[in-house]
Amino acid sequence: MSSDSNRSFDGGCFLFTCGCFSGGCLGVVLVGALATGLIVYSLQIGFIDNPRDFAYVHVVGDEMSPTLQNNDWVLIDRGQVELSQVSRGDIVWVEPPEETRRTGGKLLLRVAGIPGESVSFDPEGGLLINGEPRTDGPFDGNDYRDGEKIPEPIQLTETEFYLLGDEPSLAKDSRQWGPIAFRYLRGRADAILFPPGRTKRFDE
Repeated sequence: MSSDSNRSFDGGCFLFTCGCFSGGCLGVVLVGALATGLIVYSLQIGFIDNPRDFAYVHVVGDEMSPTLQNNDWVLIDRGQVELSQVSRGDIVWVEPPEETRRTGGKLLLRVAGIPGESVSFDPEGGLLINGEPRTDGPFDGNDYRDGEKIPEPIQLTETEFYLLGDEPSLAKDSRQWGPIAFRYLRGRADAILFPPGRTKRFDE
């Protein structure tokens, strides 16, 4: 078989050898499209006008899988975290108590119990709020036992939350730490911004 090193292959617009969508030009177009989308989204939610109210958090690990996955980038709203506005099911950016900070700093976890409620678990590890099963949304079918050990029941005060990871076998959360006081909440997850195939708003 012979080859001609002087021949070029022209096979379509997305090859590196042809046209405006070739090589680095294609990359510029894609980055420009992504940047435009982020700007439009930022204007919609108020990030441009109030940048100090927001933060970007890089997810490391699968404690919140499948909702959040390793290497997701999450937009955090730090400007609307008031005690009365935090609801069950919210994903919050929390700074754990002093004795646990050395294990990973700020974390993203889901609100399971809100102030004034009792939190316990049935023999199969199912979540109970005020003695009633919670099988809605992210709590459905989860086994929160540590091996065969059932987490201790907790009565929350008027400023405490019970936080859980969506993947109980991997998460470190209120089952180990106990209730988390409101003062440790640093923001609420608003959306997944990256990668492109994972983008979503949590309030939709």
